[in-house]
Amino acid sequence: MAIVTALNNSLSISNLTAREILDSRGYPTIECSLTLNNGIFVVTSCSTANPAKSTDFKELRDDDPNRMKGLGVSKAVELINTRLAQALTGRNPTVQEEIDEALLALDTSQTLENIGANTTMVVSQAVLKAAALSYGWPTYYYLYKRYNLTQLLSIPTCMYGMIDGGRHGTDNLDFQEFQLIPANHLSFQRSLEIAVSHFKALGDLLKEKGAIHSVGPCGGYTPNLYKNTDAFDLMSEAARNVNLVIGRDVFFGADFDADNFYNLNRYKIKDRPEPLAGKQWVDYLQDLNKLYALYSFEDPFGSGDAAGWKGFTNEFDKAARIVCDSLTRTSAKHVTTAIKEKIGNTLLVKTGQVPTITALIQAVQTARAANWQVVVAAREGETNDDLLADLSVGIGAEFVKFGPPNRGERIAKYNRLLQIYHELQQLNQG
Repeated sequence: MAIVTALNNSLSISNLTAREILDSRGYPTIECSLTLNNGIFVVTSCSTANPAKSTDFKELRDDDPNRMKGLGVSKAVELINTRLAQALTGRNPTVQEEIDEALLALDTSQTLENIGANTTMVVSQAVLKAAALSYGWPTYYYLYKRYNLTQLLSIPTCMYGMIDGGRHGTDNLDFQEFQLIPANHLSFQRSLEIAVSHFKALGDLLKEKGAIHSVGPCGGYTPNLYKNTDAFDLMSEAARNVNLVIGRDVFFGADFDADNFYNLNRYKIKDRPEPLAGKQWVDYLQDLNKLYALYSFEDPFGSGDAAGWKGFTNEFDKAARIVCDSLTRTSAKHVTTAIKEKIGNTLLVKTGQVPTITALIQAVQTARAANWQVVVAAREGETNDDLLADLSVGIGAEFVKFGPPNRGERIAKYNRLLQIYHELQQLNQG
């Protein structure tokens, strides 16, 4: 239940404006400015989807093949500057639920194909930021006070994506992301130092071994390797080169994105000459856990492999994070289904998977009610907006997944976490 009330009835939105900008991949996305009648001004921008990923809601794109490969967002911008601005002008920004409901009422389709989830989410984000500033609070503190989703403000443990494959790579590896996870008892400052040292050491190691070491759209290295386990071996060697003890100082994790290599109830990966089915695939995952101190398994099974999901969750529920993304899609409805079917124990949260902040909060509340943990994640198409850092702290997320300490759109979020880290230190000392 919300514990923050409106400052006064005279506080209202006086102006809402949008424009087209570029995301981290060079594709168009939306930036939105919102002004309140007391002069408060905020700017935010929305991340963009990987078109290969399944989502419940549609992004609104221009579909004009003669401009921006059809990916322009001028239609969305025009909608914000006209219909959405008209619908929100005069409304109090602290009543987030009512505003988000008004946004969704502008499109009667179930997938928001007429106005787009990118259109509604960027406006919803702007409303959130403006409401926080109207109290004179950082956004993380406003979220903390308003939604009461955590009893303690702290910096989440970071899952740093060091090597990318799958859809984030260059057909180099099957798994989408290989993660370094510093131990959660370490301070965030130390965690970031470890990530930087490891990322640089990994780059040096790839050069030394003659592996291609370019980076993918999420900032991780995309080396040409023979097997997925080669990536873990390289990360292990890089960790040792900077005096890190695996299983004590750092752990590993993976975003398998298993839908990418799951077909006809079998898992086809570079590591095995024949596709793996049923227990063979589970045994392979168990081996990874034993060999590499694998702590987090994100989407380790295909969306259609309910038996695999259930069996693995039953066996590893207490020992590891079993992270749901493709099955749950930041949707309270899908999270409820996963909980009922005993699938997974951790929710991945992405702003672009749902159309409003309210919908995102509802998914987190549903997960929390079942004692699930939460990972706040960046997307492939990101911007320099650092809202995700505030969001993760304000809702009490146990983990964040922003990518490696590389590329401006990733660094912006880590730098914001550093600011919050120091603010919380001062708060605790006070």
